[in-house]
Amino acid sequence: MAIALHDKWVRLSRFPTSCDPTPIDLAVFVRRYVGSMNEKGNITLMVISGLFISGVGLAYIMRALPQYQRIEKSSSDLVAYQAALSSSVGYMTHAIRERWCLNEQGTQTACSTNIQTWATDSRNTERLLISQPRLSDSQFGLNVRLGRPIDDQDAILGTTANPFSFTVPLAQVTETHPLFVAIRPILGQVLSIRFDVMRVSNINLPQNGNEIFLKIRTTLLLDRSLVARGLSVLGRKSDPYLESVAGFFPREVSTFALFVAGDMHLDSQNGAGGQGDFYVPSYIQKSAVPATTSGLIFSSPVFVNGNLVVSASKLNGGDGLYNATTFGDSLYFGGGMVLENQKGKLVATQPSTAGGVSDQFYSQLTAGFGGLLQGTAKDIGRDRGLDYLFRTNAVPGPEATPDATLMQACVDRNKMQTDLAFSSKSTLVVTAIAATTPANNPTYQYRFALTYRNVFEDQLSLSTGVSFLNQPGIKTATNFSAANSLPIARVTVNFPFPGQAAVVNAEVARDSVVRIEASDPADRALAATPAVLTIRFSPVVLGGNIQPDQLSVSVAFESTASINVGPTINLMAYEYGSNGAGGSLRDASNQMVSNNVALIYGKAAPSQITPTTTVQQGIYVTANPNGSVPVTQGIPDGTDFSILVTQCQSGGRVADYDYDFSTVSRKSWLFAPITDPATSAVIPTLTMSSSDYNKAQLTATIQATKFFPWKVFTQIAETSPPSSINVGQCVIPSTADFVTGFYVCDKLTIAARAKPLRIIGTFIVGSTNIDRSAIDQGILWSSIYNPSAIDELKQVGILGQGSSCDTLNQPAWSPALSDKDAAQLYVCNPNALRVADPFRWTMTDPDCGLISGGTSTTCKKHPMRYTVKVLSTGGNI
Repeated sequence: MAIALHDKWVRLSRFPTSCDPTPIDLAVFVRRYVGSMNEKGNITLMVISGLFISGVGLAYIMRALPQYQRIEKSSSDLVAYQAALSSSVGYMTHAIRERWCLNEQGTQTACSTNIQTWATDSRNTERLLISQPRLSDSQFGLNVRLGRPIDDQDAILGTTANPFSFTVPLAQVTETHPLFVAIRPILGQVLSIRFDVMRVSNINLPQNGNEIFLKIRTTLLLDRSLVARGLSVLGRKSDPYLESVAGFFPREVSTFALFVAGDMHLDSQNGAGGQGDFYVPSYIQKSAVPATTSGLIFSSPVFVNGNLVVSASKLNGGDGLYNATTFGDSLYFGGGMVLENQKGKLVATQPSTAGGVSDQFYSQLTAGFGGLLQGTAKDIGRDRGLDYLFRTNAVPGPEATPDATLMQACVDRNKMQTDLAFSSKSTLVVTAIAATTPANNPTYQYRFALTYRNVFEDQLSLSTGVSFLNQPGIKTATNFSAANSLPIARVTVNFPFPGQAAVVNAEVARDSVVRIEASDPADRALAATPAVLTIRFSPVVLGGNIQPDQLSVSVAFESTASINVGPTINLMAYEYGSNGAGGSLRDASNQMVSNNVALIYGKAAPSQITPTTTVQQGIYVTANPNGSVPVTQGIPDGTDFSILVTQCQSGGRVADYDYDFSTVSRKSWLFAPITDPATSAVIPTLTMSSSDYNKAQLTATIQATKFFPWKVFTQIAETSPPSSINVGQCVIPSTADFVTGFYVCDKLTIAARAKPLRIIGTFIVGSTNIDRSAIDQGILWSSIYNPSAIDELKQVGILGQGSSCDTLNQPAWSPALSDKDAAQLYVCNPNALRVADPFRWTMTDPDCGLISGGTSTTCKKHPMRYTVKVLSTGGNI
């Protein structure tokens, strides 16, 4: 009965539905189903039944509540553990990206300035990023600085031989520790955190350069006593861990659309800015923006060394200006932040909610400016190279002051070894050292040298003997003092006997003798006692080193009375322009004819000699076809040539691994100034045009090859800071609608225009002057790596060199890739456009530059900034 009654109660006491148009009356229900039972008893029964049902429900709730609480607590603990693990992995990834050295607590500490100590620090995270090319490069590798063999792996961490692993007790994670907030909820359950980082090398992650793949793992080491007693909140025996596989790629300048030396201003109606700052003109309000414009859109990263300054809304004390600039990719700060201009007062602004509409800088905006659609990233400090490049910040430290004279000598020597046209400028010069002139037996001492540090080159396939064009009354002999001596010059002696001259040709080494006996066959009275001419060649030795650019020659006569007319002696040097067989490597227009020096001997002793002085009787040097030879380019001043070689090599091969080249940024980036071909003067303004996609159009005087190679322009003044705003300008005129290339400009001017502008490339800019109409029409700006930009560069032929990039036969990973296919893939890839090394640098703080007292540009080849791409993440929670 109770069951039946309960069933009726449940079935009939539901809420009214469309089938029950009227509510159920409790009194009607009692009279209908209880019948003749006493009304008082019925009510008592109902009360008892209600109390019973309530008691059962309350008991169930009381029994289930602890379980629900445990589930909630477990979920909360799980989230806390996941947060601690995720934060730890992110923290270590950041530390590696920024190349920190860590202490025992896992926080940043100063790295050692001693390269040997630095390379053995077990918690130096940069050792995780050292690639094999950076370690073993014969000129710039770290092994050169360490003085270790090329195959030495001690400086690399993250291998089985040199693991990167350490544990941080949570007791040492104080409130000042960066991980404290994330770890605080699990204190008491976890004793310590272990960090393990290993290099990843497999066929699925091929390495082509300095990129490194790392597996970063953090493990929370539980309190084992709690686990044993079943008191661990996770209820598990294994320690929770999380690991992430990430690629670390040197971040190149060419991946950015724009580098701003100072602040980027979106808070002014004027588009003209001072030195270091980048101004984009704003509108008086958002409704003033033309309906047809997209404004200025950066679809690739932008680097701002200072702050991004935006106009505050009127509600925040601003003037309500709107700037139609949108950052479609990340905005990187060198040392600044987002600031609001509140009536001239710059105020730092932080997002107020996590993704809400008031987050003006992390979502698309309705006021202020277009927004930061990919957020911001902040480097550990300013790019000092930009500070010095445009003189935008007072940074201590003098610029390097290399030895100009020594540097020029090294530059000449380098050109001499590599440029046949330059070495053709060299000439053979001679100076008289001493002379003894007894009657009939004079001896003369000379020193010959090649100018511009050209050198005497050994000829491997020349005969060491003597040849004759004509030989009346001549006897000769040659002697090479060393068995392995090789010819370095040719001596020609001409005896102008009446009616029939005698000519002797002999190849000579640095240590050799040519002896000639001669008598005039037409004069029988003199023929009985022939004259003897001995020409002795010997090396010039300074500091115990043979000088390759000099030669000592002595000329001795015996019985000169036996000949009436003195001989002419000609010396020709074999040098860098020789082919090893006595011939010339140069074309006919660059043949070296100026290295013939004639010594004419008569009965009178010679007087003084200079490169351009002729002596009537005695000795003279033939006229130099290239003009007079400066005395400073003549005989060296006694400097050991090997010292010059050492100075040039040490100044141009290796810099300290962490050398700071920022102070010479302006010299380093002035690598391709635009000059007038007629006067060689720097042209102050580079005007870009769309006629050939801006790779060659400079006031109608310079026309480069269309499409390829990709051009690099440097328009910065020789003086620093620029002496005039008209110096070092890059101008995009109204006629240009497609601008491509790499540019370094003291000032970027975008003229008034009536059509949209497309920019693909990288600009490093010191100041701006952007006309409002350019924003009205719209500017789309990206680097060469933007997917849309790649397609556009293919369409116009900049990528592909005229061949179609849409008909590639094989994918890049094909095992059967032919050389032709590989070449086509390369020219269709934006990497083919990085023809300038500076745009491969990871900062504008140069990789290369001048060192005080140095002789030439030197490099450190040390990536300073990295881009991180997380490939996978997983763990056991």
